[in-house]
Amino acid sequence: MTVACGNPVHNLVWRIVWTDAAETESELIAAFRYAEDAAIAVAGHNGQIVVYAPTGKLVWTEGRMTQSAAESYDYAAEVMYKTAGLIPVDKKF
Repeated sequence: MTVACGNPVHNLVWRIVWTDAAETESELIAAFRYAEDAAIAVAGHNGQIVVYAPTGKLVWTEGRMTQSAAESYDYAAEVMYKTAGLIPVDKKF
């Protein structure tokens, strides 16, 4: 997969972070090369889970979006890519 941005794909890491309810503590729980994999991982967790794009931008907060990642991995990945401004070249959203 190639991504329409200036960064090589091997440098892209989507970080999944757990935060407490007050958002005073956080813990990195996973990192993935592709947003689709991050969406699948988010769907398997309970609690306050957020996803950060390779750019460092917050792109997903589970439970605060229109749909949950468990309802549609594709929707979650699409939102993540679009919010980050990283649209995969081989995808048509």
